[in-house]
Amino acid sequence: MTIGRKSAPVLSSGGIGDSPFPFPIAQVVVTVPPGTPGYADITVSTPAGSTIVSNGFQYLASAQVYPVLGALDDIIYDQARQRLYVTNQPLNRVEIFDLATRQYLSPITVRK
Repeated sequence: MTIGRKSAPVLSSGGIGDSPFPFPIAQVVVTVPPGTPGYADITVSTPAGSTIVSNGFQYLASAQVYPVLGALDDIIYDQARQRLYVTNQPLNRVEIFDLATRQYLSPITVRK
């Protein structure tokens, strides 16, 4: 695999559990090579052939990390409130991130 024509070593790959789609879903975890801000092509090669995703990756000039316990998954953007709602399955809750203040609000606990 390459990103921006630079090698992106594959750390792991495999199928992702049960798929709600009519086709199997696979996941590939790679080490992203250094790059300059902007879009870059992704090339995936296998013994069966290769394909290119034009502008499939975006390098950012800078990024701010907001750590949280657990593992974040699905995300919903609430444009009117300028908030992100993100599922945190290991902790059985929905994280709420306020984009205006750039901080997490009290999470919503999900009951089974």
